[in-house]
Amino acid sequence: MEYKFFNSNTKYGSTYNLVQIEPPYEYLSMIFEGSERSEKIQQLIDAITKVKNGEEVDFYFGNDSGFSAVASQATPDDETEGKEGVYIYDAYGKDPEKALFVIPLDDMLKLLEDFKEFLKKSKR
Repeated sequence: MEYKFFNSNTKYGSTYNLVQIEPPYEYLSMIFEGSERSEKIQQLIDAITKVKNGEEVDFYFGNDSGFSAVASQATPDDETEGKEGVYIYDAYGKDPEKALFVIPLDDMLKLLEDFKEFLKKSKR
């Protein structure tokens, strides 16, 4: 998965910290609304790490833009979220019950760690 971080300035003087993710994972960029703080990203990292380490079976997260995700352990008898990974959903899409794609837990953690470092450099 390839991505790059950037700052976007509004005409009102606000700065948003965003990420551009290359296809086919571009929808994943919706996770970031631009105003996150490194503490919030660390909370996501901690929760997903608990799933990865087997301390939690799954972890749900999302935002008001329609992005929703489930970090899940491998559960072979689960027809919808049976393999380990982060299932990405579009709550406002044609089929909000069907995952658009699945990101491996390690790839999601790397993205979040990298974004947290970007936020720290941007003093957020």
